[in-house]
Amino acid sequence: MSEPTPTHDLPHFSEHLDFRWESGDGSFTARAEVQEHLRVPGSLLPRAGVLAMYADNLGGFMCSVGFATPAPTVDLSVHVFRRPVSPVLHLESRFLRRGRSVSVAETWFTCEGESDPFATAVASHMATGDPAESAFDLEHAKRRRAKPTAMLDEPIAARAGIRAVGDHTVELAPAAHVINGIGTLHGGMLALLAEEACIVSLAGADGRGHVVTGLDVRYLSSPRVGPARATGTALRSDDAGTHCWVEIVDAGDGDRPCVHAFATTRTVPGPPGSSA
Repeated sequence: MSEPTPTHDLPHFSEHLDFRWESGDGSFTARAEVQEHLRVPGSLLPRAGVLAMYADNLGGFMCSVGFATPAPTVDLSVHVFRRPVSPVLHLESRFLRRGRSVSVAETWFTCEGESDPFATAVASHMATGDPAESAFDLEHAKRRRAKPTAMLDEPIAARAGIRAVGDHTVELAPAAHVINGIGTLHGGMLALLAEEACIVSLAGADGRGHVVTGLDVRYLSSPRVGPARATGTALRSDDAGTHCWVEIVDAGDGDRPCVHAFATTRTVPGPPGSSA
């Protein structure tokens, strides 16, 4: 992995997503054109962690509006069914469960001009505090939405500041461009960190390339000190792909557990992440 870019004056990662969302009756929709450095190299497929970013943002906005308070992510899963045929995506989030303290949102990803999804995501979000005291600032979210897309000239993992610190381990330090509205590392960024730990841990292990097509993330607690340190462990590997367990801890707070993740990959020719 390349050395991380210095974090001063970097745009917030959400500005790279080309995210144009609208609220509707019981659902939120969005259009996005996924730029090259958000995708699996040599492919139109957005990285699993990037799909998690989209789902976490869109479903999280919808749940936050429903609660009238910020809604941190409790768990999130992404599953890819097939290759997309276009970088221009349509997203739709709808409630699977709309509760007073926990809501569950499902997001479908389709390519422009198609009706069948190529990927889906499900995320649970939890209300925080009294709406009268901690109201979700929808107008601020709309202003962020209106910002022009910030183009990437390097892979999103490098721009985020993710760096390898061992054969199976990567780290991400909290910084202004990767945090959420309540000041902790964004759930989509932690999903990307888990995906990167899986890829790094498998790199060169069997001479095959691996693309993460399934990612299940459980958020146990927020990294308060940092860096967040993710370690991947291959559980089973066969001709189709690999199953990988990932643990993320707060390395600056006694390795306190923060995230438990499970990733599935499929193999591709060439080096890890080369195509899909």
